[in-house]
Amino acid sequence: IAALRARSHENSSLREDVSRHAQKLERRTRELEALAYGISHDLRAPLRVVDGYAKLMRDDCAANLDPAGRDHLERILTGCARMERMIDATLALARTSTQPLVTAPVDLGRIARETLDSLARSAPGRAVDVRIGDGLQAQGDPTLLRTMMENLLGNAWKFTAKRDVARIAFGWREEGGEHVIFIRDNGAGFDPRYADKLFGAFQRLHGAEDFEGTGIGLA
Repeated sequence: IAALRARSHENSSLREDVSRHAQKLERRTRELEALAYGISHDLRAPLRVVDGYAKLMRDDCAANLDPAGRDHLERILTGCARMERMIDATLALARTSTQPLVTAPVDLGRIARETLDSLARSAPGRAVDVRIGDGLQAQGDPTLLRTMMENLLGNAWKFTAKRDVARIAFGWREEGGEHVIFIRDNGAGFDPRYADKLFGAFQRLHGAEDFEGTGIGLA
């Protein structure tokens, strides 16, 4: 009887823990939805005003500006375009965080080939040695895994841009009785001291002047 009571108490505590976690998740989902709404409406409106008037000045008043003034104007437009991309990326992150997970078999090798083929078509002049292994299957959410693959391979493509011959490898190795999947490249790399920042939103380990990006993809 004592054992049954103890088990009943454990089950009750477990249900309470699950309920608390579910409530926290629901609150986080509502907060993300509110953030997405605020970004979409409250931030875009003033940004479009700045961008619109800057374009009007460029079209109507550029002849009256000296080179420095025209340069300032182009910097404003470039900043507006970058902010627009960051807003889009943040909205995509918010949507990803609130979608329910769907588990299914996923052919990661096929996604890798499609992603790298698309990147190669966008930059036909680049010399890139691509190697994709066999048997790269996974079980997970197809949409999120494709997003992950596109961001990781996109980063490998981007950060090898300054190599005469870029090398990108996608494969797996045996480790502790498990298949560990990896993406490897000979790109710019990063300082290992800041590795904990890699998956944080808006955290960039390279300057925008060296490599473009929003700092949202890995998050």
